[in-house]
Amino acid sequence: MLRFLFVVCVLCALRGESRSADPTYWQDVRPILRKRCVVCHSERRLDEPDLSASLALDKPDNIRKGGKGGKVTVLVAGKPDESLIVTLLTAKDKKRAMPLDADPLSADEIATIRKWVAVGAPEGTKPADSAGTATTGPARLTRKIDVVFSTKATLPRTAKLPGPLELTLPVGPLPPVAAVAFSPDGKWLASGVYGRVTIWDLASAKPAKVLTNVLGAVNDLKFSPNGKLLAVAGGQPSARGDLRLFDATEWKLLHALGGHLDTVSSVSFSADGNKLVSASFDKTVRLWDVKEAKQLHAYTGHSDFVHAVSFGPDGSWYATASKDRTGRIVDAATGKGLFTLSSTDQEVLAVAVNPTNGQVMAAGLDPLVSWYDP
Repeated sequence: MLRFLFVVCVLCALRGESRSADPTYWQDVRPILRKRCVVCHSERRLDEPDLSASLALDKPDNIRKGGKGGKVTVLVAGKPDESLIVTLLTAKDKKRAMPLDADPLSADEIATIRKWVAVGAPEGTKPADSAGTATTGPARLTRKIDVVFSTKATLPRTAKLPGPLELTLPVGPLPPVAAVAFSPDGKWLASGVYGRVTIWDLASAKPAKVLTNVLGAVNDLKFSPNGKLLAVAGGQPSARGDLRLFDATEWKLLHALGGHLDTVSSVSFSADGNKLVSASFDKTVRLWDVKEAKQLHAYTGHSDFVHAVSFGPDGSWYATASKDRTGRIVDAATGKGLFTLSSTDQEVLAVAVNPTNGQVMAAGLDPLVSWYDP
C-alpha cells in the first residue's frame, strides 16, 4: 500500500510539473514575437495594412481578434494545424512564410508557439509594468526642445498681454536624424529617423509628407537620378533588413525589396537609375533591377558588416566599405570581386566615387582617406 501511494504521489507531482511547464503567452510566446514579429505586427502598425495586414501580436486579445479587422482568424485554441500563427511559420511558399523576407524561427521557437496553441493558448501572468520598478545606475540625460504652438485664442484685456495665446512646451526625447538626401531638382529634402521619413518642402521649410510605413531604423536615403524614386534603407538589427522604393510624386510605396537578413546600411543608384545596390550588416551586398524589383545578384565576399556602397560612373561596377577592414570593387554584371581596397588595418566605414573620373575614396577608423584609381 505504501509503495502504491508513493507511486501515485510521484505521478501526481509529475503531472503537476507537466501542466506548469505548459507555455504561456506572457512568459514564453511574447518574447519570441517581440524579437521576430512585433516590428510589423503591433497595435501602432494597425493603420498600415501593407506592413501589418491589420494584425497585432503584442497582446493576447489582439491575436484572438485576428487580422484584417477580425476577418481573418489566426488562432484556434487547441488546434495548431488550423491556426495561421503556427502554419505560416513553416509555409513553403516564401510569399506566405513568416517572418516575411527574414530568417525563419528556430525549431524550438516554432515548437513553443505550437505547444502554446495546442494547450489552449493560455495567457499566463502578465509581467509588472517596468515603468514602476526602480532602476540602478547613472541617470540618463533626456534631451528636450521648446516647441511653440500658436493658437487663435485671445486672452481677456485684464491679462494685459498682446496678441493671441501661444503655448510653449518642452518636447522630447526626439529620435536622431540618421539620414538625409536632396532630390535632384533641389525641391525636396528627405530626412530619416527611427520608423519615419519626412519629406521637407525646401521652399517653405515645412514637412510636405511623412512616410511611416518603414520598419525600424532608417540608415540611408537616396533619390534616383531622375528624381522619380526614393530608396529608403534600414531595418531591425539582427532580425531583418528593410529596403523600400517610394514614388517621389505621390509618395506611395512601390516595392519592398526583401532579402537582407540584417539592417541595410547604405544604398546607391546607378547613373541611369535602372539598378540599385544595397549594403547590409548581414555581410552581403545585393544588386537590384529597379523596374522589375528583383535581385540580380548577391555579393558575399566580405566577412563582416558592410557599411557603405557606391556605384561607379557608368554603372559597370560598384565600390564597398566593410568592417572586415577592406573595401571591394565588384563587377555589376557578374557579381565578382575585381579588386580589394586594403590599405588600412582598421574597419572601413565610408566609400565615395568621383562621378567624373571614377576615382574611389575610402575612409574608416584610421585618420586618413585612401584614394584609388580603379
